[in-house]
Amino acid sequence: MLQTQSAKLTAAGLCAAVTILFWAGSFPAITLGLTGFDPLPLAAFRFLIASVALFGLVLFRNGGPTLPTVRDAAWFLFCGALGIAIYNCLLNTGQKTVSPAAASFLIACQPVFAAIVAIVFFRQRFGGAGWIGTGISLGGAAIIATGQPGGMDLGAGAPLILMASVCSGAFFAFQRPLIARYGPLVSSFWTLLAGAVLLSPWAVWGLGQFGTAPPSALMALAFLGLFPGALAYVTWMVAIDGFGAPKAANLLFFMAPVASLLSIPLVGMWPNWTTILGGAFAIVGVSIVHKSR
Repeated sequence: MLQTQSAKLTAAGLCAAVTILFWAGSFPAITLGLTGFDPLPLAAFRFLIASVALFGLVLFRNGGPTLPTVRDAAWFLFCGALGIAIYNCLLNTGQKTVSPAAASFLIACQPVFAAIVAIVFFRQRFGGAGWIGTGISLGGAAIIATGQPGGMDLGAGAPLILMASVCSGAFFAFQRPLIARYGPLVSSFWTLLAGAVLLSPWAVWGLGQFGTAPPSALMALAFLGLFPGALAYVTWMVAIDGFGAPKAANLLFFMAPVASLLSIPLVGMWPNWTTILGGAFAIVGVSIVHKSR
């Protein structure tokens, strides 16, 4: 029994490490992908690849996805629009000027926005420590933005990525009831498929960019679709099954620092001092919010 539990925890630890590595790697990969594709076609091609790959996984594991009710199909469409289509359009556009390290720390603020959405829509409670953590995290985001082109000016890259973080936080909050009904794998498939369908017009528009994209951009696109977009969802489910959702969520605090380190060899970008200082504030604030809940 103890050996079985130990093996389960070992597998969960390995899968958590793989997930963090893939999701962290998506930030420098987006920067590389943008050297050959416009932001919206890059998002469209990424999730077309991801939805096809995830369908194969669902077919292999479950024999096919469970069909949602009409009401839940509408919720999947909403979640796909919010957490896939809009989120990735904002993130990709923002990363045209914002470094991968700075983008990863701004996205790391999403648990704060998830908590706020849960308070407003699901009537969860939020104590004083939670609001203090929210203030610290948003202060860190503002520090990060000062070191990026345009700062917090409307239309600059940093505010767009912060808006993407808001979408991501809201997406995780709204998707929770769907995961409870359909499971993480099937819920992920329908959400990714909805996002891919909504992004499909830009896939058609961007087809010509394949002919001019450098090999590094094509490799980045394949990586984004197959690994952060599809496989990481499966490894993350194993991690949650082994550690439980709260403990597994704590491990995501490593994602932004890992993204910062990966950006150095992959795209040659070192995080500046505002990214490091603001990122530290953002992670501390998110940690306080997480513990207060």
